[in-house]
Amino acid sequence: MAPPVLIQDETGIQTSNPEYLNWFQTDQMIVSWINATLSEESLSLVSGLETAYETWKKLVEVYTEQRMDGESQSMQPSPDQKIEGKEKGKTRRLENRETDKAAWKDCMRKKLDSLKDIDRQKTTPTIIRVPTRIRRHDNAAYEPEIVSIGPYHRGKKNLLAMEKHKWQYLYDFLSRKGVNLNEFLDDMQRKEQEARNCYSEDVSLSSTEFVEMIMLDGCFILELFLKCNESRLHRESDDPICDNRLGLDSVANDILLVENQLPLSILYHIFDTHGPSNHSLPLDKLGMKLFQQMSGFVMTNSVPVSVE
Repeated sequence: MAPPVLIQDETGIQTSNPEYLNWFQTDQMIVSWINATLSEESLSLVSGLETAYETWKKLVEVYTEQRMDGESQSMQPSPDQKIEGKEKGKTRRLENRETDKAAWKDCMRKKLDSLKDIDRQKTTPTIIRVPTRIRRHDNAAYEPEIVSIGPYHRGKKNLLAMEKHKWQYLYDFLSRKGVNLNEFLDDMQRKEQEARNCYSEDVSLSSTEFVEMIMLDGCFILELFLKCNESRLHRESDDPICDNRLGLDSVANDILLVENQLPLSILYHIFDTHGPSNHSLPLDKLGMKLFQQMSGFVMTNSVPVSVE
């Protein structure tokens, strides 16, 4: 039996049921498998049927009738043979029905087993979409103003101007330690699935696009932390972000947004594996240095707190 299409959340609002979506995707895959084995004539018999169970049931009914018709026309039996034939036909139909039922059960079991295997491979998502019931009160509060981090807001027109700065920051970060780009990319590819599993929604980017994104956005954040920890005297030139108070505030606010995130484990991995070895501060301390420079934030027990 299919799960319900809609469910009610704690506020009584009806939302899509993720269990139904998983069931529907798997059921349609089974329908495709069945249809791929059928002739054009057979396909016309199941046209318009939506579920695997309906399709399978229709095929069983049609082919059982055809088989019985063929047997009845093959000869003209005597009265005794008719009785015997009816009994055999009844027995055969029961046997076929049991065989079909067993095949259907086996198909359902395989479907459930495949879902169970998929669930085992996934971790609990840590980067989620803000629920609609929360976002609708102040949608702008959850939208980045100047920079996109991660896949959810990637490619939006109002955020594209920052992309050139990301590439400059990537170059600066790699230059600190002389990181080999090919080795870096290979390392990020090994981390791809771990990073994808952290998002609550499936990310439609290709493998190369996704790896480029986590590398570019990750190095941008880390280089921003490093630059803001350095004094102007230690930087070769003025920085368009760190030396612009309003720009720095906007960027720092954006990278705190719930939907505008990279997995923290990826940031730590990049910093520990490819970051400068001569830096004295750990990553969390570098991040705190940035937030200390933000307008409207004070530090309480090393945690940034907004002051209205």
